[in-house]
Amino acid sequence: MKSSTIGKLRFGFLQGVHSLLLMIFSVRFDENVIIDIRQIPILIAAHFGGIPSAIVTAVVISLYRILFYGGIYSASVTASIGAIIMSVGAGLIFTRVGRYWHKWAFGTAWILLIVAAMFLYLLGASAGPILQSLLPLLAISSIFTAAFIRYYEQASENFSVNAFISELTQKFRQSPDAPDIYVTSLKEMIHLFRCSAGSIVLISHNHCKSVCQYVDGEYMMINRSHHLTDFSAHQRVMNGQIASYPDWLENRPEGSADLQYQRRIRSSIYVPIVYKDKTIAMIHLASRYPRHFKDKDLETILKVVPLISLMMSLKESESMFNAIMHSSNDAIIVANHEGNIELWNTGAERLFGYAEEEAAGLPFSFIIADSDKAKLLEQLEHAKVNETMSGIGQTIELEGLHRNLSMIPIEVAISSWETGGLMHYSGIIRNATARKQTEGRLMQAKEMFRKLSKLDGLTGIRNRRSFDERYSRLWTEAAHQSVPLSVIMLDIDFFKAFNDTYGHQVGDSCLKKVAGVLDQIAADHGYFAARYGGEEFVCLLPKTTTEAARAFGEMLCTAVRDIGIPHKKSLISTVVTVSIGVATITPSPLSTGESLVELADKALYQAKLEGRNQVVTVMAG
Repeated sequence: MKSSTIGKLRFGFLQGVHSLLLMIFSVRFDENVIIDIRQIPILIAAHFGGIPSAIVTAVVISLYRILFYGGIYSASVTASIGAIIMSVGAGLIFTRVGRYWHKWAFGTAWILLIVAAMFLYLLGASAGPILQSLLPLLAISSIFTAAFIRYYEQASENFSVNAFISELTQKFRQSPDAPDIYVTSLKEMIHLFRCSAGSIVLISHNHCKSVCQYVDGEYMMINRSHHLTDFSAHQRVMNGQIASYPDWLENRPEGSADLQYQRRIRSSIYVPIVYKDKTIAMIHLASRYPRHFKDKDLETILKVVPLISLMMSLKESESMFNAIMHSSNDAIIVANHEGNIELWNTGAERLFGYAEEEAAGLPFSFIIADSDKAKLLEQLEHAKVNETMSGIGQTIELEGLHRNLSMIPIEVAISSWETGGLMHYSGIIRNATARKQTEGRLMQAKEMFRKLSKLDGLTGIRNRRSFDERYSRLWTEAAHQSVPLSVIMLDIDFFKAFNDTYGHQVGDSCLKKVAGVLDQIAADHGYFAARYGGEEFVCLLPKTTTEAARAFGEMLCTAVRDIGIPHKKSLISTVVTVSIGVATITPSPLSTGESLVELADKALYQAKLEGRNQVVTVMAG
C-alpha cells in the first residue's frame, strides 16, 4: 500500500515528537553534551515513510535541541547536522535495501557511525567511556524496536488479511450469482491494493473471456473473448504462478489484450485463479506507479486467492446446478435428514402449485395424499439404507396433492446421499401420464452423457478413458481364451513443426482427418481406435497375430499418407505421415496388461529412430 507524501510528513513529525519525549529523559554529560536515544525515532520514521519522514523527524529534533538546550553553539549545531545526516542516510537505506533485517542492520550501523563521529568530534578521546555505554544501548534499542515493529506488522497484516477474508466471505455469501462474484472479487482486490485498473478473465483451454473490468474509476461487466496467447503472462498463469511486471518502462506486457491498459500504467500483476490444479481464471491488477506491488502484497494475494477460487467455482457450479434444476420439466425436490424440504424447483411449483418460499421447511410428505404417505416414508427409509446416490432410486406411483387439494397421479424416484455426516434425499417427481416419454428422454440423455464422456472432444473418436476400459476387458478375454491381443501406437510425424508452420487451427483439422481415417478403417476391421493424447493414437486388435497387426499398421500408414495433407516442414515427405509401433502378446490369466502398451510405445519410438513413416513390430514373450 502506498502512503501519501502528506501522510509521510505527518508521520515524520510524530516521530519528532517521540524524539522530544526521549530527550526529556536525556542524561546531561556536561553543559554542552546530552546523551539519549533520540536516533531511534529517525530509524522508525525511515522505515515507515522513507527519506521525507526521516528528514522531518531530524528537523524537529534539531529545532528542539537548539531552542530548548542552550541555543546555537558547537554541540547543538553538530547534533543538528548529525541528525540530518542520519535521516538522509537512514531514508536511503530503508528505501533501497530490500530485506527487512538488512534494512535495520545497515540503518543501525549508520546511526552508530554518525553518533560515534559526533562524540569523537566534540569530546575527543574522553568520548570513549561514553560510547562504550551509549553505542550498545542504541544497538539494543534498535534491535528491540525492529523486533517489535516486525511483530506488530505481521500481526497487523494477519489481522487485516483475516478481517478482509472474513468480510469477503460475507459478501460472497450475499452474491446472488457468478457475475456478482466477479465484480465483488475485482472491487475488493482493487480496493485492497489501491490499483488503477484491473479485470477478471475466465480461462477455458486456450481461450479466455474478460467478464469484468475496472478502468478510469468505473466497474463494468463485459464479454470480450481472447485467445490465451493475447496475454503475455499466459504461460506463467497457466502454470499457476503470479506474473509480475514491476515497471512497464523496463519490461511491459506486449500481448494484444494487454494494450487496453497501456494508458498511464506503470506496473501490473496477473494472478491465476486455480481450482483442482487447473487455472480457471486470472485477475489482472494494474497501477500508475512503478513497483507498486511489493512482496508482502504478493503474500497477501496468495492468502486471498484460494477463497476467490473456491467461491468462483462454487458459484459457477451453483449456477449450473440451478440452471439444470430449474430448466427441468419434472419436479425436483431435495430434503434434509429429517425429511424437510430444502430445495424446490420450478417444475415442483408447476406440478403442486406452491412457490419455493412456501414449500421450504415443510415435510416432504405434505404433497402426498394421506393414503400414500406410509408408502413414501417406506421409500425414504429404503433409499437411506441403500444410499442410491449413484443413480435414480426405484420409482413408485403415488397420489400427489395439489395446492387446490386435487389429486395428481405421480411417479416418485427417490435417491439419498450423505454429506457432512447427515443424510439428504432428492426426489424426481413427474406426472404419471408422461412417464414413458420422460423416461425415454432421461435414458437418452444418460446415454449421450456416457458416450460423450468416452469421446475425444476435438476429434470425435474414443478417448483415453474409453481405451483404458476397452483394453482392460479385451485383455481379460484374451487371457481366458488364450488368444493373441495386439496394440498399435500411432504418432503423427513432425506434428509440432506442422503446428508451428500452419497454426493450431490447421493442426486441429489435421488431427481430425487422421483420426477419422483411423477410426473408419479400424471399425471396418472390427478393431477399436482411440486418441491416446496429443498427436498420438492407439488401436486395439483382439485375436490378431503379429503378422496381421503389422499388415494393418502398414494399411494405416498408407491411408494417412494418401490423405495428402501438405507438410512442408516434414523431413521425410511433402505430406503428413505417421510412425507406428506394434506389439502383440498372448496373455495368461495371471499376467497384467501394462507391459503391452509400453512395448507398443517402445516400438513406436524405434519407428521414429529408424526414419519415421514406417511400422516397427515387437512380439512380447
